[in-house]
Amino acid sequence: MLGPNDGLNQVAPFKALLYNEYTSGNFFYSFSFGMGAGIYSQLGYYYSTNLVYLFSVAVVFLLDTIGIIDSPDALFWAQANVWISVIRVTVIILITTAVFRYMKIQTVPAFVGASLYAISAIYFRHVVFWEFFADALLWVPLLVLGVEKIIREKQPAWFVVAVALTVFSNFYFAYINLIFIGIYILARWLIRLERMKRRLKSSLKHYTLGGILGFGMGSPGFIPAAYGYFNNHRPPYEDSIPLWDFSDNILFTSLTLLLPTIFLLFVWIGTFYKINCSFCLPLLVYY
Repeated sequence: MLGPNDGLNQVAPFKALLYNEYTSGNFFYSFSFGMGAGIYSQLGYYYSTNLVYLFSVAVVFLLDTIGIIDSPDALFWAQANVWISVIRVTVIILITTAVFRYMKIQTVPAFVGASLYAISAIYFRHVVFWEFFADALLWVPLLVLGVEKIIREKQPAWFVVAVALTVFSNFYFAYINLIFIGIYILARWLIRLERMKRRLKSSLKHYTLGGILGFGMGSPGFIPAAYGYFNNHRPPYEDSIPLWDFSDNILFTSLTLLLPTIFLLFVWIGTFYKINCSFCLPLLVYY
């Protein structure tokens, strides 16, 4: 947690810094960054537009104002990370269960699938090293719900809101979520979960217009952060990069991909792929 990655040694001080700036009325610009810089552009990669953190700031500020807690420092935010994580993972399970139930999956399988999704190894890895990345798991089920709403009911509102929340909260993981939902949209047209007479042209119109509208709503957080990222000076990487590298253990210690061992078992259980198997669907959607 305190190693070379973006662990608590960076996360906690950034939270404390931003809390002090926001509670001092500095919402957009701060002279604490060298000669001064924009808060959204310089710390957009971290917490300046993170919705979970902004909600946490509001709660902590209220508790600080009425004297329930002392003025929060970096240690406070490191300890609060545990409680924030518990609340976040609970909300993820509830939302994902509700999405699976909307997809006509029975309650118990829906809850099991949502739990496997929320308490995966990658979630806890994000919470420890890049805590703001854990929010990506919060927006994915909302994006899936938005797609299902368009397919089943021709209602793009959920999709617009989910795209806006994803884009505004963190530009860095937004593109990963949007790539995933694009793959999901394609898969849903190739694999029909039920008989639905929906024209592809009509759905594409909803996806396109809803995506543009959602991006526009989230752009006040996305554009400054992306601008700061691309204009941040970093020395060029001079070491050689091998074309293939199989040194990672994808079951335990990989830096790029963690494959749950239980998935290898599920792949070879043929009964999971029978017709009307409501238990395997949440697992397949997750993996």
